[in-house]
Amino acid sequence: SYAERQAYGGASLASSTTRVNGTSRIYFSDIGDAESIDTSEKEGDYIVVPNYFGSTLTPLIAIQGSFSGLLCFKERETSIMTGKIVSDLQTVPLYNDGCLDSQSIVPHENGFIWAGRRGINYFDGSSVQDLTRETLGDWYIRNIGDYDHVTNRTFAFIHRNHYFVNYEGIPLTICLNLLTGSVTTMSNLRIKGGTNLPASSTLNPWYAVKDSGNATKICDADNLFDESGVDNVTCSGESAGPRIQFESKQFDMGEPQTSKWWKSITMTYKATGAGITVSQATGLDGSYATLTAA
Repeated sequence: SYAERQAYGGASLASSTTRVNGTSRIYFSDIGDAESIDTSEKEGDYIVVPNYFGSTLTPLIAIQGSFSGLLCFKERETSIMTGKIVSDLQTVPLYNDGCLDSQSIVPHENGFIWAGRRGINYFDGSSVQDLTRETLGDWYIRNIGDYDHVTNRTFAFIHRNHYFVNYEGIPLTICLNLLTGSVTTMSNLRIKGGTNLPASSTLNPWYAVKDSGNATKICDADNLFDESGVDNVTCSGESAGPRIQFESKQFDMGEPQTSKWWKSITMTYKATGAGITVSQATGLDGSYATLTAA
């Protein structure tokens, strides 16, 4: 809700190709009556959210209320709506990255975290910060490049100051430590959503996945941190872990622009535990080679 009214996004994405103007609208209910909405073309209570970082009007992906205003997410940009009554509402540009899916928006401290085209972003009530720019940089942009927000979904939740987000269709699951900023990718964790239960329930947060038989499994989020050993559930399209994939540092000898021929590079890694598979990136094309014991 916003300005004592219930706010609704425009028409569904299914009709965005023929009703782009409608999908860029935010409709407002009457005060005190969330189901009383005037959607008429001329007299309706709505405002069209423009594009500030491009000339072509694009659909809304999500809206989210905050103490500072109503956040309006499009695929490649975010704006914020301010004002107290419908006639005074106005939007201003907030950030030149948008949101891939409303299910990626998760409350955190005084704001919200969500997955965008260029990174994982955090709005603290006044400004937006890209939480993965320093760690993932262009790698994130390259891997999200083929993501289609119309046919796929992005699901996320936060537990123990870690933001977990799964991108369907790529597939990719990222875990971001909100205290240190460190990032890792997760195998066999194609989450379909998560929730923090009321404190009165005395239960830990839950998240959902689809197993190899396409059945929904509800999982205890504490197990992501406290349990070890072979996975009990194999997600659809995945193989049971634990499996570790890593990319080593880049060796350029201080001259990144100069081509070099390497005779050998020796690195030592130690993995302890039965059933653990360790793979190393062999290039920038997403290929990995499984390491063998010495």
